[in-house]
This record gives sequence, C-alpha cells and structure tokens, in this order.
Amino acid sequence: MAVAQLDGASSKGIDELRQSSSKRTELDRDDFMKLFVTQLQYQDPMNPMESAEMATQVAQFNMVDLLYKSNDALKSLVNATQASGLTEAVAFMGKDVTYKGHAVELTDDTESVSVEIEPESPTAVTSVMVIDREGRVVKTVELGALSGERKEFVWDGTDQNGERMAPGVYEVRVKAVDADGQEIATTVWTHGIVTGLKRDQDGNVILSLNTEETTNLTDIEKVGR
Repeated sequence: MAVAQLDGASSKGIDELRQSSSKRTELDRDDFMKLFVTQLQYQDPMNPMESAEMATQVAQFNMVDLLYKSNDALKSLVNATQASGLTEAVAFMGKDVTYKGHAVELTDDTESVSVEIEPESPTAVTSVMVIDREGRVVKTVELGALSGERKEFVWDGTDQNGERMAPGVYEVRVKAVDADGQEIATTVWTHGIVTGLKRDQDGNVILSLNTEETTNLTDIEKVGR
C-alpha cells in the first residue's frame, strides 16, 4: 500500500501500530484499516492526499479484505472436504481391501497367503523375500523374468527348509533387475482388513489394517477379493 508523506505525529501513530503488532508475524485486515485511518488522521492538512491516491489505497484495502475472505472460504471448503472423506472412510471398517503394501498375515486357519507383484517394466531376474518381524529373511523364491504385468505370488507359509512358520505378520519384499542389472521398481498389492481410521497432520484419512500396516484411500485398489 502506498503511503503519503507523513509528519512526526503521523510516524508516531504508525510506530504505535507497529509495536502493537510486533508479536505477530503478519498483518491482518484490521491492521491494514488502522494503518489507513492513522495515515488520514495525521496527514498534513496543507498537503492532503490526492483523491486518485486515496482511491488507489481504498482499492488496495478492498483487495486485501477480499483475499482474507477468500482464504476463510477456502479453509471452510477444505474442512468440509476432510469431514466428508472421514465419513466415507467409515464404510471401509471391517472390510477386506487390496492395497499397496508389503505385509501378509499367516494364521492357523490359512494354508497359504498371496500378494500380487507388479514391476514397472519387464524384468530379467525377480527375487521375492519373506521376512519375519525380527527382520530375518525366512524364505527367498526366485521368479525369474517377468513381463511387467501383475503376477500372483503365493507363499505356502514355510521357511527355506520347508518348515511351517508360526502364525503372525510377515513382510514380502521384491528385488527385480533388468537385463543390464538395473533395479526395477516394483509394486506389491496385498490384502488386509480395515480395523481403524484416523487423520494425519495434513488432514488425510489414514486406515489401520490387521496386518499392522496403514494405508490411505488413494492406495486402496478395491474392497473385497
């Protein structure tokens, strides 16, 4: 905002306004109005502000006020959208979902568990590792070359020696390289039952799963198998 030439009294008034806002990092709409009124109050009566300059400053103030109102409206819209997302997420509670993750749950009632592996491009060598909660690789399976399309991987619940593993949550990791030995990024699609939900610090809805992983709505592919 342009400021007209001010005398000592005017500068004092503006200094007082600045001191009152010193503990804040930015000015609000009331500060802009006080600054404008103070400027008019202390202007030189022998050299008043020209009407064109005053009109410019009034227009500038109106623009600032409009920006504040737009910001308030945007915040209200974001809050409404987040509330709607949380309401929609409640429908996922107790449902089996397919999501981007790495965990599988082996139980006494399951003979095997499966995931789907999706490399970004064809692979020359593809290794799948099953890892326990202590970070130990209990089994490694070589899948060879993959076309780049999804492929189901079934783990029979045994270790490298064919011994049945204890029930619990395990992690499936994939290492894939092309013919030149360059690593290829791979997505693992797994399954889990939604057991809870919450918002993160950015307002996004986070779903907790029985596999001890969390996921967001954008990483869920489908509900049910």
